Amino acid sequence: MNVLFRSFLLLSFFGLTACESVYVEQQLGEDILVLEEKLWQGQWSNGEMVITTTIIDAEKGILQAAWVERGELGGELEIATGYVRRTGDVTYLNLPNFDSDAVPGEDKGEVKTSEYNWARLQLDQHRAVLWWPDQNRFREAVKAGTLPGTIREDQDVLLGKLNEEQLQSINAPEANLLTWTEPLVFVRIGN
Repeated sequence: MNVLFRSFLLLSFFGLTACESVYVEQQLGEDILVLEEKLWQGQWSNGEMVITTTIIDAEKGILQAAWVERGELGGELEIATGYVRRTGDVTYLNLPNFDSDAVPGEDKGEVKTSEYNWARLQLDQHRAVLWWPDQNRFREAVKAGTLPGTIREDQDVLLGKLNEEQLQSINAPEANLLTWTEPLVFVRIGN
């Protein structure tokens, strides 16, 4: 499967299905979140697809998702790897941008890349809720100089290094930088 299509499927799974994206050069979240099997592994559905999550490395916060897509010759297994990090009580899922210079890492499924897609994530025993960046609002914030970054020719946004105040702004519902009114919700359907 080509990299562009695989990237689209990966982004679809994590709710990042816009034509344009908001990337970060470093994963969001100050601390790696140590993943608990009981909470992070399972089968999840959003009504359109079922995914299975597996912890690849609990101590490094590496989570893998797998699902089946229909291909030309029948079902095709798709696999995506993400990195779970946290700042305070806010959790982020960071996904390598396969359109950048991503290359496989040496450790258990890690990928080395210069940029990441990301979403804010809230997880409990029964559901996972993801809010992703609103590309138009991030473009406006970068143009206005309230957030560091660049707007690429293809209208993607690459955020610069964020200070604590800017990160708090991104996570504030009143700033409306995330898709607060249109989260992607997955419900646990099995272990």
